[in-house]
Amino acid sequence: MNILHINENIEIKGGVEVYLKSLITSSHNTNFSSFWIGITKKNSKYTIRSYNSKEVSIITPTRLNEYFKSFTKDNKIDIINIHNIFDIHLIKTLFKILPIVKSVHSPNNICPGRDKFLRFSEKTCNQCWGTICIKNSYTQGCAPRNPVNLLKALIYVDYEVKRASKLYKKIIVYSEYIKNECIKSGIKENMIEVIPYFTDVNKMVFEKVKTNKERKLFFAGRLVTSKGVHSLIEAVAPILKSKDNIVLDIVGDGIQKKLFEELTCNLGIEDKVVFHGWLDRDNTMSLMSDSEIVIFPSIYPEAFGIVGIEAMAFGKPVVAFNVGGVSTWLKNNITGFLIENNSVEEMTEKIEKILEDHTLYVKFSENGLKYHKNHFTEKIHMESLYLIYK
Repeated sequence: MNILHINENIEIKGGVEVYLKSLITSSHNTNFSSFWIGITKKNSKYTIRSYNSKEVSIITPTRLNEYFKSFTKDNKIDIINIHNIFDIHLIKTLFKILPIVKSVHSPNNICPGRDKFLRFSEKTCNQCWGTICIKNSYTQGCAPRNPVNLLKALIYVDYEVKRASKLYKKIIVYSEYIKNECIKSGIKENMIEVIPYFTDVNKMVFEKVKTNKERKLFFAGRLVTSKGVHSLIEAVAPILKSKDNIVLDIVGDGIQKKLFEELTCNLGIEDKVVFHGWLDRDNTMSLMSDSEIVIFPSIYPEAFGIVGIEAMAFGKPVVAFNVGGVSTWLKNNITGFLIENNSVEEMTEKIEKILEDHTLYVKFSENGLKYHKNHFTEKIHMESLYLIYK
């Protein structure tokens, strides 16, 4: 069985691309083979590139059907699995070629802003899409404010919910949170399958805390406020000030990096926070493996949060806010702490508790390793995926 994955990006720009690369390179694809195409539209033309290929095809919309018919025939593709694709013409074209499975990595199919997050008030949006989105785009900054782009986003969501969701063979989501949001928006429950992500971290590490060495807190993600980086810095500031051997490693980049660097200076902890910038996967995993606690401070409703299961694969306790699909993998007081109401003060308290209680640290570490092994391995994910394709 051959599967063609189609996504707007082919380069690693976020969790979706990390996931797709893991699918393509997985050693557990024994029942199916995966292909990956990245496709974007600019100036009324589509730019298409296959994974691990430098060859780029630039075609007009009228040639889309011809291109994909040829590609799927040459590679004996059985099913198309689309991911982050927001072009209605492209989706309609693919429906004419082969059965389609849709993977929903965020609420982008039911939310014009794609995140279900009210940016100005920093709260989760609990309303279904509709005319309220027009008001919120201007009062909450949660969707495109350019009228043309806002209309385009609304038309796409309308098409996904009312038309495409009825034509997909299955819709794959990665947490109960996204499943429930899809159902609330009008997508039929029997169309949706929940398969949590997996991590391809092969070397699982468990180290006892060595109190005589530098102890590291770890964060990886985009440097934007929705990822809660400001909340993270505010939460760790009292700890970094009171404990000489604690440092915070921040991996990632983003448009608000300077804002967060200034915040560390204002709080007097700039010498205890290391901004590493964007690192490749190996270096990121190396830093995570060397850390003591992984902090996941997102304040917007994450669809899942792959960093969390990577942390558990290394036996690292996680402290996170209870938003979106985070509770899919983080079990409160079992593999770490799940904090309600985005409380910065409670995050400080929970991080300190793990740092000071070695028995608790060991409990969370061992439980995390077991939970990862039982729920988030490649083998488990690939077998579930194969059943859907079959």
